[in-house]
Amino acid sequence: MLRDIVEEHLGEGAFLWTQWERALVSPRYALAEVAAGPEERLVAHLDGLSLASAEELQRMLGEALGKKVPGTVFATALALLGAQGTGATGELERSLAAAEKQPEHLAALVRAMGLCRREPQLAALLKSPHRSAQVCALEALAFRRVDVTASLRPFVLGEDAAVTVTALRAARTGGSSVRPLVEYALTSPAPAIRDAAIETGLLLGLRGAWARARQAVERGEEEPAFPLAVLAMAGDATDLTLVEKALDLPRLRGAALAALAVGGTIRSAELCLAYLDDPIHGRLAGEAFSVITGLSIEGELERQEREEDSDEPLPFEDDDLDADLRPGPDGELPLPRAEEVKRWWEGVRRGLPSGGRLLGGRPFAIETLLELLSRGPMRRRRLAALELATRTRGECLVETRTWAREQERALTAVRLTVRAQLLQPFSRLLQA
Repeated sequence: MLRDIVEEHLGEGAFLWTQWERALVSPRYALAEVAAGPEERLVAHLDGLSLASAEELQRMLGEALGKKVPGTVFATALALLGAQGTGATGELERSLAAAEKQPEHLAALVRAMGLCRREPQLAALLKSPHRSAQVCALEALAFRRVDVTASLRPFVLGEDAAVTVTALRAARTGGSSVRPLVEYALTSPAPAIRDAAIETGLLLGLRGAWARARQAVERGEEEPAFPLAVLAMAGDATDLTLVEKALDLPRLRGAALAALAVGGTIRSAELCLAYLDDPIHGRLAGEAFSVITGLSIEGELERQEREEDSDEPLPFEDDDLDADLRPGPDGELPLPRAEEVKRWWEGVRRGLPSGGRLLGGRPFAIETLLELLSRGPMRRRRLAALELATRTRGECLVETRTWAREQERALTAVRLTVRAQLLQPFSRLLQA
């Protein structure tokens, strides 16, 4: 009977993990709703796994690694880390080795490692003879913001781009000592390394990180979504002009609309209006307009999507039975009624501040960023957290992918001394 109870907790925990992960980036959830909804239920089932002994959890983890359900790997690994404590290192090494050729299982293990509170055990894995175990431990320690500066150089300078990206995330706790490594990574043409170096550079206060984002957009480099967002938050009119020009290119339009939400000027809002009816980018345009102006697209302002009529169903042999039919994050966004939204805009446009950035219809400020992090949609919080951390020079750094309850406590503890210079454009805020 006990085994049946544990297995039930495992199945529910595995399912709720996927729900929780989606909620963390969903436009339909706010932080308190995540904490009181999928997270509370997930934690309850994870607690239920504590009924099993460490030996039983080891057996369950071994079985989970042989199946195609990453959620069971996550749930059993996190429960095992909590049960074993200091004895977890050896089992972790074995599990990481077993999952080395199973990317989804490996990601689930790393996620569990990042959410546990076993920093000494994770740090011990940096000395593992197995390279994959070292890299996974580095990623988990980076997530937990443990200073591993002394171990970073070989990871940053290696030939594996994914490992370099992980090491750059870990470099955020290194201060000035890691500046040469970050500046070296900023020269990389690889988009993933470039973006990771830009993000870490911003958190370290490096002016070169902003300059690299601008360079990437000016050169038309691949995958410019993150550099465009950085330019939008940089607060300089010339930077925002580059974002606006990207709207003219169909391949960049989605990234540009997402960036305009960050830029947040009245002109940005009016540019979004032109794309509310766009069959591809209408949802993104509506989201950006909503973020800037504070308008909630719902009720009469939301258009219901009509299913396409088709007299001829797709032939069975042509149907992809393995396709993921779940809507992506953009698919969760509401479809705006363009004419109704434009009519609303005509009524409120003159009452909004004419200069500077807006966030939720209010003048942009550190306080509005904190408000977005506390009560805004989860989908919008990652970039808000990055900008807050950049402008406060690391004084307020919120990890938006950790437990919602931990995020709530961190935001409650924030006591910022808001200084006018924190709102300067990145070109002046960041050091040379």
